[in-house]
Amino acid sequence: MFKLFVDLKKGKKAFTLIELLVVIAIIAILIGLLLPAVQKVREAAAKTQCANNLKQVGLSLHNFASTYSVLPTSGEGITGTGVTAFDTISTFTAILPYMEQENVYKLINPARHYASNDVGGATGVAATQVPFQTVIKAFVCPANPAHQGKDAQNYGLSDYMPIAYCDIDPTFGMRWNNNAGKKKGALTLTGNVNYKKGGTGAVVADTYVASMTGGMSLTAVSDGTSNTVALMEDVGRGVVFSGANLTTSSKYVDPDGGANVTTGIVAPGVSGNRRIGRWAEPDQGNGWSGPPTWPVVAAMSGTSCATTAATAPTTSAGTCNTRKMINNTPSSLASTWATNNYGPNDEPFSFHTGGAYAVYADGHVGFLTDAISPLVAGGLATAQGGENFQLP
Repeated sequence: MFKLFVDLKKGKKAFTLIELLVVIAIIAILIGLLLPAVQKVREAAAKTQCANNLKQVGLSLHNFASTYSVLPTSGEGITGTGVTAFDTISTFTAILPYMEQENVYKLINPARHYASNDVGGATGVAATQVPFQTVIKAFVCPANPAHQGKDAQNYGLSDYMPIAYCDIDPTFGMRWNNNAGKKKGALTLTGNVNYKKGGTGAVVADTYVASMTGGMSLTAVSDGTSNTVALMEDVGRGVVFSGANLTTSSKYVDPDGGANVTTGIVAPGVSGNRRIGRWAEPDQGNGWSGPPTWPVVAAMSGTSCATTAATAPTTSAGTCNTRKMINNTPSSLASTWATNNYGPNDEPFSFHTGGAYAVYADGHVGFLTDAISPLVAGGLATAQGGENFQLP
């Protein structure tokens, strides 16, 4: 009896300090091993969701085509002479009814540019801007750290870029520096009647009233719908991020001067250029030109990667330019992004490792590696180029 009482009184032996430190070290090692795995799972989940977003967009393109027998507008595009022009609406505005966003689409007048101070609404200027301030989750890549779907003026953004045209030479992979080398993609301009400022004012020479039946038919994509990219990722536009201002980077003037509206009124002292990040902005579309459009610098050994105004390319882009056609960015994300064709500024770009997702004209989604060559990129971007290439 006495022995039992003594044993109970002693109780269990506690951890020593050394044992406790060993346990803490083991836990730290396990956490260190687990964090990269968790990060990879998150990245994989983001890639999957991004691909799903684009799959919805691809299906919407085909549902639009089933309704109108043609693909929707590219927003930005080229005329028959290769001149850059615009429709009144973007690709994303056109497909809203097929993205389960018909309630938003019903509030929009497709005959007006989204930033018009008078878009035909009977309930006032402020009410007409409401649909364009909607965040459409399927238009935003979840891997994007730059924004959460809206810009500083409260407008909905899109991380996906319709291919407006391509000006990459199919032989040498260099950029044509004039309109003669521009080729149409599967998404094209659809209007043929010039837009008037505010719908009734002065004629805007480079903007047309969109026509739902004016696009390219699927059968007209002679390169094959499975070989032609309709949209790609261009993630991060529309915000100030990592030292670069990507909110006013468009070089094109807004037709109504209202691109910076909050309630339909131009913000004082702010540029009236188009805002390329907004899903409602026709300038969401871009030409896929890639690195050869970059100005000649010392890194090119003095050799131009663009043509002159009067001649076609005569050498390969590979002889003077090693920058990428996708995810073309410096190692540190900085103000370089504000320059055209760098980072998310007007070219395919993603925060996924190794490439970016693309939607093809047949609706399927594919991941394009950033090792893609200018020749292959040019072949994918054009709808009627007749190029012969193989994906890497």
